Amino acid sequence: MSRSTGTISATYATQKATKIAEFQACADGMDSADLQGVDVITLNGVDWKKADLKAKFLGVVTAAKATLAAHQDLSTCVASEKAVETEATPLRNGMKGYLKTRFGKQSPKLQAWGFAPDQQPVKSPQVKADAVQKAKETRAIRGTNKGRKQKAQIKATTPEAPAAAAPQTITSSPTPKPATGNGGSGPVA
Repeated sequence: MSRSTGTISATYATQKATKIAEFQACADGMDSADLQGVDVITLNGVDWKKADLKAKFLGVVTAAKATLAAHQDLSTCVASEKAVETEATPLRNGMKGYLKTRFGKQSPKLQAWGFAPDQQPVKSPQVKADAVQKAKETRAIRGTNKGRKQKAQIKATTPEAPAAAAPQTITSSPTPKPATGNGGSGPVA
């Protein structure tokens, strides 16, 4: 069943209208010429007076009309609630932030305002062990596990900058090889 904001859905209204029309037709048929002279009708092994059957059918019509009206009221109320909630939700979220700032993120006072205090994330023992191992490795690589005097020695013994290489000068171009009689491919025989 689909709904549109503030109005009753066409599918629901059509279903109710069909039901009302069907049962109203049965109630009206009890007074028709087709049942002249019939006072008792047997349905499913039970004898019914026409007046009692008509009352049952009209009861469905009355109840269906009441349900249709209530559904229309409900649809209107739901639409109103959504409109008001749309305006108030950002304000409530802002109030949550304000209260967390005022009382603290984990304060039990937040519960009185309808907010759950933030919880500290729980780390598994394996995650904690991995973190400790990584921290040890990092300290070893960076040298942070050394004392002040040990660090001072490291700074004092910094490697000297390499001496600047003397610029190379080209003195001459390569000497040409002597030409041979066979195009320079080897000894002439």
